[in-house]
Amino acid sequence: MAWGDGIKPEDKIYKSQGNDIDLGTLVMLMFLFVIAISIAYLAFSKYRERVEIEEAAKYAQNALIEWNRQMSESMAQENRRVEKFKNRFIPPKPLSEIKVPYPELSKINNEHGTVLVEVTISRYGRPERVKLAKTSGYERLDTAALKTIENTIFEPAQKGYDQVPFTYVIDINF
Repeated sequence: MAWGDGIKPEDKIYKSQGNDIDLGTLVMLMFLFVIAISIAYLAFSKYRERVEIEEAAKYAQNALIEWNRQMSESMAQENRRVEKFKNRFIPPKPLSEIKVPYPELSKINNEHGTVLVEVTISRYGRPERVKLAKTSGYERLDTAALKTIENTIFEPAQKGYDQVPFTYVIDINF
């Protein structure tokens, strides 16, 4: 098989050395490569999806913890306010200014003094017991003060949410 034996190099049949890749194998390799890339992309997508879900869950959990803390503080504050209101006491007060008419005879006789009137205000705002706690020294002044207080309407005393009767002393100056 030399050059001189009449065989041309084109006529020679070469044996395959095993390094030759035919077109079908190349297509198959490309197909497998595309499938491998697709699977890798899907796996990465699922991984990112899982990470995003975990981040969203962590954010939701933190938001829920913060909301729970705020609600606890708000409820504690409201409970303190309600407790404070339940134990609060508001004394009775007249619905209008107490104006005691000065008796004419007392004006003429120049009678002056201070009358202390003890009054029990009912839970409905009406004077129940009206009595003289300290006299002015003049019966006309004392009587005018007692009658005025008996006819006055009060806002009743309150203890928490309840209206309660209450006794107190009102001083009236003439």
